[in-house]
Amino acid sequence: MTALQEVSQQMLLMQQLPERCLINVQMKVQGAQQAGVILHADEDMKEGYYLYVEPERKRLVYRSWLRMSEGGGKTFPYDVEMETPIRDTGDGSYHMEIVTEGSIGVVYVNDEAALSFRMYDFKDRRLSLFSFGKTVFESVSMSVMERYPENKEEIRCE
Repeated sequence: MTALQEVSQQMLLMQQLPERCLINVQMKVQGAQQAGVILHADEDMKEGYYLYVEPERKRLVYRSWLRMSEGGGKTFPYDVEMETPIRDTGDGSYHMEIVTEGSIGVVYVNDEAALSFRMYDFKDRRLSLFSFGKTVFESVSMSVMERYPENKEEIRCE
């Protein structure tokens, strides 16, 4: 999957997520407050697991659907479940690399910041892109990762 898509305060629902995958997103944030992906998004893109950059706050953020719903309680708009600092790139370019296997996920931004997370409530849903403000998604790719061999003798480290 490759996309040259300019998003300005929109969400774009894409293909279904496999159980184990590697997702690469190259984006150029041009004034957006938030831009990133939703993993296991429902059809309305209200539920899922949000991974996004906030350039003004210089952080990578993870939020689940529960935190953003009434069931999760009232929160301030800037409250998040997890975050890690990222550098200001100067030109708004961010590369997100996301690895998922079952309920486990890790996201890397610009090969400098990493954040691990869990996804318990949803599966067999779709990947989504979103931006609150102008962002150009320059490329998006998703690869299915194969399981490790059952015979551990086949795994060699040299």
